[in-house]
This record gives sequence, structure tokens and C-alpha cells, in this order.
Amino acid sequence: LNAGLPPSDSAAFTAPAGDASMASPSQSLAPTGAVPPVTELVSHPRASFWERMGAGFLDTVLVSILSAVVGGPPLGFLVALAYFAGMWAWKGTTIGGIVLGLKVVRLDGAAVTFPVALVRGLAAAFSVVVLFLGFLWIAWDKDKQGWHDKIAGTLVLKLPRGTPLVCF
Repeated sequence: LNAGLPPSDSAAFTAPAGDASMASPSQSLAPTGAVPPVTELVSHPRASFWERMGAGFLDTVLVSILSAVVGGPPLGFLVALAYFAGMWAWKGTTIGGIVLGLKVVRLDGAAVTFPVALVRGLAAAFSVVVLFLGFLWIAWDKDKQGWHDKIAGTLVLKLPRGTPLVCF
């Protein structure tokens, strides 16, 4: 990850000293005091197809109950979209993901925002319409990404036991 950098410079990257248009050598381009976002992507394994399907099953049961309470099938799609996009943007996971220790992260290390979560949810709905092929893609993709992950620029990571996903 930090190949080519001396050990003392591994915490922050600096601009070359001779380039006046760039930041001065004393200014860090990485956020100070923050863990680099790449660390989470490298340190945790990607969630497997079956782990993701298990979390998806739990979420589907929950959304089905919510949809039945709210008004049935006509509003079911909106309930599902609101649930998934809201949970991904708020906590980076869903109830099923909390149970199985899964977390959605962006490839660029930024937080999963509501627009990104909404795009991910709409892309997942498209994957359902195309005979679930976008979800089956997870099984043979080397990065364990479904179509909705590729479109939204996200990954699903498996966190170790004991990692809190719910903090108020």
C-alpha cells in the first residue's frame, strides 16, 4: 500500500517541493488524524454471495411485512426503495446486514450518501427485473460485486465479529 515511501512518510502524502501550484511539502493531502479510507477496503474481506443472499432474505421478509402494513403491493416498491436507500445512507448497512456483519462502502472511500444509495437501490431493482442476473453476478465476479455495486461504485465487506454496526 505504501510501497516506495519511507516509514516516516507513510502516514501522509505530500506534494513535490518544486511545484508551486501544488500544496507545499508541509501540507498533507491526506486528512490528518483520520484512518485512510483504503484501509477498510484492504483489511476486510468482501462478503460472499451466500452471506449477501442471507442478508437480502432477512431484509426481504422485513420489507414484505412493512409493505403489507403500509398498503400492499402498489406501495411495496417505494417502501423497499426507501428502506434500502435510507439504511445504506444512514448506517451503511441494513437490518439483515447488521445481523450478518456486512457493510456497504464506496470504492473511493467516501461515505455512502443518499444519492449513491438511491442509485444503488434503483440498479438493484433493475437486477430483479432482469431475472436476478445482476445479483447472480456476485457469485462469479472476482470483486464480489453485483450490477448495482458496479453502477454505484460500492463494495460489500464482511466485518469481523464484535465490530459494532449500530451506534447511536
